[in-house]
Amino acid sequence: MNLGSFRDGHPRITLTFPSAVGNLLIEFLVDTGFGGDLAVPQSVISRLDASFIGPRDRRLADGTPLRCAMYATTVDWNGEDRATEVLVFPCEPLLGTIFLQDYLLQVEVVEGGSVEIGSLS
Repeated sequence: MNLGSFRDGHPRITLTFPSAVGNLLIEFLVDTGFGGDLAVPQSVISRLDASFIGPRDRRLADGTPLRCAMYATTVDWNGEDRATEVLVFPCEPLLGTIFLQDYLLQVEVVEGGSVEIGSLS
């Protein structure tokens, strides 16, 4: 089970990634409106051990089209390496619904409340 906290109006969780300088901890906003794995700004992807996949076309919530770079990397998920895709997006780091597939998300929606992500199996 992965734990986080509800802060500044949003559920948040910290993930660990391999990088050229050792493990890199990144806090993600859990965004159930984002239909992808992970999204990070360019300043973050450049610090990850990630492989470029290619460009992807996406739409913002308001319908605005946006072309983003897609990368593949691994993340420590419950003590195991998990392959994931990461969009480079002009936003704070986001964790989306594809990443949460087959997991239970529980959020105490109060400042300082707990955020838990556990397996459904």
